[in-house]
Amino acid sequence: MIKIDFSYDKNYRFDFDEKRLAKRIAKCVFETEKLKENFSFSVSLVSKNRIRLINKRTRNINKITDVLSFPYVERSGLAVHPKSTLSLRSGAHPTVDYDTNTIFLGDIVICYDKIISQARFYGHSVKREYSFLLTHSLLHLLGYDHMKKKDEKMMFEKQELILSNLNINR
Repeated sequence: MIKIDFSYDKNYRFDFDEKRLAKRIAKCVFETEKLKENFSFSVSLVSKNRIRLINKRTRNINKITDVLSFPYVERSGLAVHPKSTLSLRSGAHPTVDYDTNTIFLGDIVICYDKIISQARFYGHSVKREYSFLLTHSLLHLLGYDHMKKKDEKMMFEKQELILSNLNINR
């Protein structure tokens, strides 16, 4: 089971079902990673002004960005699912939401304005840009990063594999 909590302004419109697509993407990401648990995470679509504020408050960077990922990891060792096959690359353990019996991975914040402008800039569909940003962020929630060249190569290859498997191409 995959549970996704969405929040966004009712004026944000796509020509595709963003909730259904998010579930398909998450399912493909988890299958690619060979994860079998029930997962939950949140997705918020926000304006460029809102993401700038969140970026400033959380990362001390006063700049608009396309996506932010906030992994939720229980560092104290409490509430960790004992039979989890999820092994976060950071070595931390996931936290179980016992109300939904899901492992809560974290929060994803995507800038709606950047989805639209970057799709135009890169010359591909809004659906492709949304899918890319969501895939990228989900991989961050699972512990992937791109700070080192080797890690960046692995993460970006995985992103492209997932999007290709979903037939979401440039």
